[in-house]
Amino acid sequence: MKLAFIHWNVFKDHTVEEPELTDEHYARLAKGLELYKAGLVSKLVVSGDYQFGKRQRGSPAHEISAKWLVDKGVAESDILRVPHARLTMEEIVGARTIIEKLKPKEIHVVTSDFHLPRCLSAFKAAYPNNKFVGHSVPMRDTVESVKHVARDTRLMRNFERAKRRKR
Repeated sequence: MKLAFIHWNVFKDHTVEEPELTDEHYARLAKGLELYKAGLVSKLVVSGDYQFGKRQRGSPAHEISAKWLVDKGVAESDILRVPHARLTMEEIVGARTIIEKLKPKEIHVVTSDFHLPRCLSAFKAAYPNNKFVGHSVPMRDTVESVKHVARDTRLMRNFERAKRRKR
């Protein structure tokens, strides 16, 4: 069993009734769909909640992503969700039950080219016994991505410190 973890991106506009995901996120979903239709993965994992400090309107990101994939022909049973994640580390922790239950041979991580090395490092640190394959799409929103890098880097450092203290 092989699965693809599609790392979510931010909403375009939080002030509308039904927020829309960014073009970059739809590119990530399309890459995951491509892996699925080619038979390289049998399950797709989508994540994402509402963003920090934003009014919670409309559907959370994981539901918008799942609907898009179903509309493109993915079986609902092949879509798994990590619903309450807003940061990379929350996604990785939230995926634990899926990874432990399914015991995938490979986990394909789909994210932006800018984010891929950091995302893969975090997954490998959290799940050292799994094999990871990275797939990237071009990054489109530099400002928002840099904000996420700063936040996730702090969390990753804290995660690594906690791991060292346990040894």
